[in-house]
Amino acid sequence: MLIEEDLFVKHRIIHPDTPAGQKIHAFFLARAKALAGRYIDFDKTPVTFLLSDTDEPNAFFMPVYDPEKRPNDDSYYTIRYIKNPFPNPIICFSRGLVDMADNLDELDFVEGHELTHWLMRMKGIKHNSKGEEEVGDLHAVDLVYDAGGDPKQALRMSDKIGAYIRQKEKDEKDRKKPRRRKGGHEEREEGIDWSTILDVHMTDANRQAGIEASLTRLSHLIDDRKATPLDKSALTVTYTDPIDDFLKAHNYQGKKALGKLKILVDCIDAISGHVPPEEYFQARMAQLNKEDRGRHDYETADRKKRLQECIDAGYSNYYRGLTIPKKYQQKIAELAENIIADVDVERRIKGNQSKPAFVNAKHLTVYLLNKGYQHIGTHGHPARDDLNYYDASSILYSYFYALFRSHERRYRKDGSKEPSAKLSQTELDIQNQEQRIRITKSAATFIAASEELARLKTIRSITTSVREGDPENGYREKLRNLSGLITISIGAPEEPPIYRTPKCGKHLPWEI
Repeated sequence: MLIEEDLFVKHRIIHPDTPAGQKIHAFFLARAKALAGRYIDFDKTPVTFLLSDTDEPNAFFMPVYDPEKRPNDDSYYTIRYIKNPFPNPIICFSRGLVDMADNLDELDFVEGHELTHWLMRMKGIKHNSKGEEEVGDLHAVDLVYDAGGDPKQALRMSDKIGAYIRQKEKDEKDRKKPRRRKGGHEEREEGIDWSTILDVHMTDANRQAGIEASLTRLSHLIDDRKATPLDKSALTVTYTDPIDDFLKAHNYQGKKALGKLKILVDCIDAISGHVPPEEYFQARMAQLNKEDRGRHDYETADRKKRLQECIDAGYSNYYRGLTIPKKYQQKIAELAENIIADVDVERRIKGNQSKPAFVNAKHLTVYLLNKGYQHIGTHGHPARDDLNYYDASSILYSYFYALFRSHERRYRKDGSKEPSAKLSQTELDIQNQEQRIRITKSAATFIAASEELARLKTIRSITTSVREGDPENGYREKLRNLSGLITISIGAPEEPPIYRTPKCGKHLPWEI
């Protein structure tokens, strides 16, 4: 399965169409012209500069999306990738990196490094390598010098980044230290493999040596140069979206693992809404035209044809229940998966995999069933052929339920059923209807009760379907909602696992 993640939500990027985004682009474009104006005509070959509101110091270059370079999906593991949504390359900086820079020359060194990546792409070099990273550093030193800055600041910036990485590696090593548990077995927590993230980059020692050699070459020209002051006023902006606002208002970070999921469920209700068909189809058609970019590929043309047919038919295949933007579905799903990891940690700390989080998870599945039951009973569930099927917020309730039920079964030893004293409202209503059918003496009452029973069982099926089966309600079809997953049906396991995130670095070749 492939997950095409939203660049702006994933990296908390200030959108360039906003006034703040335009200021950010103008700031970095001015520096780019000062650094590499003699190499690049930015009017003929534009680049979009972005700022990510994240704490980790980072910067990356991303070329124009090439569908032929899309990751291969012929495996049973999910691959996440981020597609550049712009018709031109992007260079993105993080707020953590900007905060780390004490002067303009330090920031220019990083920008010069990323501009060098672009220059090398123009020369036909397609993949990152240690050699390319070395060229990026050395050329960035020259770019800072040519712009009139103090190249010595490149060494200071490299020192800061190296210190940050070393601290991260130490923290992760501490997280991975084995701990003794019952029976004397060792238990090791998984963490981020920073050596993998930086596998295409030089070691600190080599990077420093290369920069020092380049500075030695220029030493007689730069001894008297001083660091250039940095005005960060254009870069002091904050990313926000409805999810962030809701979580902050409800003290999300202060809650325990399972309490967080209840807040996420409430968040779905808060940010879901009815979108008029005209508005939805107009935006979708504009997006497809933007993706097409003159290539006229078959897949995009087919989607546009289906949209036009639906428009001509008076939006007959449009789901009119509550929907949620797909980019926010991805974010909520990722938060839910992080909560699963937190539950695992809690279980290990407590030393007992069945208490207390296991019991709480049982109660939580009932809570999720009730929420899904109420939502689907009120707003209905989209049909498989609805053009906006994957935007329906009701699918997320089923996803959360599937996520926790699948997780719960991994820890259940005796295969026992849910305690009868703790049933969802759906099950209680079904039992009541079955009892009503048993005691009825009227044909009309019997028919009405039977129809209501069928309706309730349909809702239960939609809400609790966790295995691949009915193509309309199957578990894998629900997962497609999260970002247009391409599913694999041949040889699928009976109970497919919740998709896993690959090790960091596997699909991030642009990390600084």
